[in-house]
Amino acid sequence: MARTVASLVFTRTAGERRPCIPDGVASIRALAQVNGFTATLTQDAGAFTTTNLAKFRAMVFLNTAGVVFNPSQQAAFESHVTAGGGYVGVHAAAETEPDWALYQDLVGAKVASTV
Repeated sequence: MARTVASLVFTRTAGERRPCIPDGVASIRALAQVNGFTATLTQDAGAFTTTNLAKFRAMVFLNTAGVVFNPSQQAAFESHVTAGGGYVGVHAAAETEPDWALYQDLVGAKVASTV
């Protein structure tokens, strides 16, 4: 199945939910409209299955935070990225999955503390 020009915008938090998330969603949707791609919004980690992620060329983690995935969701994320799917982490996304080495390697840093 060929991937359409689409992005999955993920905003789940397992901690502080930043009040700027709706503004970020609006900005991404405006960029999508101007640049001809779709932006599907979800807070549901259940969207992270191999079948569902195949619909998207990129995943945007918009101010996500904390542990947001179970092991099967992590496996689907990993499969998508290693197959060439894009990942964009915005701001607090660096606070996501702090103990998952693959995610921290992808982000390129680990937040030492959010206090």
